[in-house]
Amino acid sequence: MSSVDSDPWREDIRRRMDSIFASMEKEFQDQLQGFNETLQPLVDQKKALVERLHGEIKEAEQQIILAENRMAAADAACLNIIEESKRLMESQFELECRREMQRQKWVQAIPDIPDWVAPDNESLRVIGFLKGSGSCKESLEEEQRKDEEREELKIRLAKTATKELKQLLDSKRSSSEVTLSEPPVAIPVAGAPSLKKKRI
Repeated sequence: MSSVDSDPWREDIRRRMDSIFASMEKEFQDQLQGFNETLQPLVDQKKALVERLHGEIKEAEQQIILAENRMAAADAACLNIIEESKRLMESQFELECRREMQRQKWVQAIPDIPDWVAPDNESLRVIGFLKGSGSCKESLEEEQRKDEEREELKIRLAKTATKELKQLLDSKRSSSEVTLSEPPVAIPVAGAPSLKKKRI
């Protein structure tokens, strides 16, 4: 061993320095342990907060996906409603066109409207619906023919009633003439002129 290492003064300084370093290291370890003990709850809170935030973010993402799916379903429903409305409008328009074409056919089927028909399209449509077959012209002619037949029947009934009434009056008149046509027979008187029968 060298003389430097065996120097008591140097040995004492080394021991003191070792003691100081050991004390400083122990103090550092104690401070570090205390710092760790103080920091650990914060670390745990941070870890819990991060985990909660991750859960909330994941749940929010799921909610966003659900909302997007609902919006897509709502958009599809709206498109279906729009398409259905469009189809209904087209059907309504087609129906109106067919009705107008049918009305035009009914109107064109009647070149001359009789006087007894009101000059409006509704009357023509009603007549067409009531007949159910044939053209409106045929329907009008049929109605006119029926009216003529009714008028002829009224005339025949009136003639028949007039004839029967005349026969009844003639019959009553004839019976009255038979009753009053024979005057009382006068008893002949001598020297008086004879009486001739006279018809009243």
